[in-house]
Parts: sequence; structure tokens; C-alpha cells
Amino acid sequence: MRMLISNEKYDVIIIGAGSIGLMTAYHFLKMGGKSVIVLEKGYLGCGSTGRCGGGIREQWGSPENIILAKKSIDIWEKLPKELEDDLEFHQGGYLILAFSEEEAETLKQNVHLQHKFGINSKILTPEEAKEIVPILNTSGIVLATYNKRDAKASPFRTLFALKKKIEEMGGKVLTHTEVIGFKVKGKEVKEVITTRGSLKANLVVNATGAWSKIIGKMLGENLPVEPYRHEIMVTERLSHLFDPMVISFSKGIYFQQMPRGEIIGGIGNPEEKPGFFIQPTSWFPYHFAKTLIEIAPALRHVRMLRHWTGYYEVTPDAKPIIDYSEVINNVIHATGFSGHGFMVSPMVGKIVAEMLLGKSPSIDIEPYSIRRFREGRIVRETGVVG
Repeated sequence: MRMLISNEKYDVIIIGAGSIGLMTAYHFLKMGGKSVIVLEKGYLGCGSTGRCGGGIREQWGSPENIILAKKSIDIWEKLPKELEDDLEFHQGGYLILAFSEEEAETLKQNVHLQHKFGINSKILTPEEAKEIVPILNTSGIVLATYNKRDAKASPFRTLFALKKKIEEMGGKVLTHTEVIGFKVKGKEVKEVITTRGSLKANLVVNATGAWSKIIGKMLGENLPVEPYRHEIMVTERLSHLFDPMVISFSKGIYFQQMPRGEIIGGIGNPEEKPGFFIQPTSWFPYHFAKTLIEIAPALRHVRMLRHWTGYYEVTPDAKPIIDYSEVINNVIHATGFSGHGFMVSPMVGKIVAEMLLGKSPSIDIEPYSIRRFREGRIVRETGVVG
């Protein structure tokens, strides 16, 4: 029987215990915040974070994502020591492949932009790419880009390490507690209503990823975010073959080898429609295997053990929303990461924590505003894969 909660009051209630929600709680407490609880409707890791590939990269095509990613890696590099846990954080780089002259030109432009922000990405010939990933089939590859500072980490280890540290610092993480409504007075949330009772709050954070639009509707706000099913798989364990995450935007594929030897990867279905479709498809294993073998023929006989689904919460420009609600004064939305919330969660958590504490955010958050969509300031991110 679940314990009921009632009339407890917190400075901050964070809805969603994925990487964004937990990083926010962690930074809030680290900066001197006192009273915070994180609510999760399922088990820890049941949402998008627990279903993602764990990739972390600075190689993006827009200043908004480059800034968040670069500053997040600065934090990632120190996080295992701060959390006193092995997050399986490893900087093996990202290798991004171009299969056409048009795609090659886009990657060149991206590298030029990345250099303006101090990112040491570089352009490689197909032969140089093969030196980094020896199993690569260079046929059809025009060029590649590479940044050795890009990384990977274990989503599950990160979530559980954050929960442990948050609780050690005096915060709470409550699982199996679904938010089903709000008590609003004027333009402020006074109570958060859950399946286990109601909680009072001074400030509320919507960090529910693919479900953030649902929370928005409960508050009378229409967030421009749609959930899209994305599928991912894991293979049997192999001896060490390569270090970087390998991705292709045009083919929609990404794959990497994890510390214990398994290959994790996914491919996006261009025909996928928005919605909460959780069932894995027969389309995925065929198209993933076909594309993977074209790029890395040496993996032809590797056994796929299982595949599953998760969600990207996608905005019209594939860039995040980090902003105060436009209708409720004491609510902050942190959503719309378009499949890449895990990698930028350290910096996003820091920014939201600063907002909660009344501090000036470490970076300009105007580019992440909700109103940019209403005002037509939409330039789509070119670096979304899967």
C-alpha cells in the first residue's frame, strides 16, 4: 500500500524525475536551496532518460544547442567526482558522417560555427575517419567530422547517483506519484494534486519531457511540443572495436560500443507520426540492421538481443524551451529537447536552479523562450539524429 501525502509544503516541486528534473534538484540544493521534492509517476528511469543511448556531444548546428552542450560537458567532466559514483562517463568522441556533397557542406558550416564557440571539432577524410573507427566502410562517405571531447554516460547510473545525492542533501524523490491536476488561485499554483494526495508549492518545474504538453494543458497552456516514438536496440557483448559514437544525419542512424562491449544504437523512421506509441515495430530491426551493415560490414553477424522504444519531445525548431510559463507566474517549463535532454541536462539543471533561486541565469535564456514560436523566430536545428 502506498503512503499517502497531504498538505506538505515545499519551496520547489519538480515534476519528472528524468535527467532534467533530477539535475535541477541537485543544482538547486548545491546552490543553497532548502526544500525540494521531485515527483515521478513511474519508477526511476521509466521515461525518456532510461530509454536513451547515453550520448553527449558538442557538435551541433545552432548556437543554442552548442552553448548548452559545451557547458554541460564542462559539468559532466566533474560530475562523477561530485556525485561520488561511477557514471560510466567516457570521452571517446563523436564521428559524424556525410554521404553527399550537400551534407558535407552542412557539416563544414557546423564545424565553422562550433569553432566560434571554442569547440575543437575537425573535418576528416574518409581514410582518417577509418583510422578512428577501423570497422568503417568508407564507400560513399564524402567526409566526416570528429570531436574527441564528446562522450557517453550511463543514463541509469546517472539517475540513481543523482537521486542518492539529492536525498543526502535533504531533498526528496518520490516515485509512483503521478500529477493529475493543480489548484490554481489567480495566476499561481497553490497545490499540486497527485495520485497520493496534494502538495503545496511556492514554485513548480515542468520537466516531464514527452508528457510536458499534458502538464501544460492542466495549467491552461498549450506548449509547442509533440512526442515522437524512437526505437533503439542493444546487441550481444563484443571485444573492443571502436570508441566514438558514430552518427549520420542523412541516414538517421547512430551507434556506439558501451564499456561492457555491447553495441547500442537506433534509427529514426521518417514516416513516424506524433503520439504516444510505445509498441516496438517490425520496421526498426530491418532498417537498422540494413543501414548498420552498410556503414560497418564487420557487424553483419552480430546478434541483436532486444529493442525498445522511447520518446523525443520535439519542438518546431528542435531546440529546447527553458522559460517561465506565460499563464502561471510560479511555473517554469524545461522541455522540448528533441531527443537530447540527457546530454544537456547538467547545464539545463543549473539554469533552472538559478531561475528558482531568483539568480540571473548563467547564460542568456531568451533564445529558449516560448514566445519565439509565436513571434516566428524559428530556425531549425540541423543536427538531430535518429
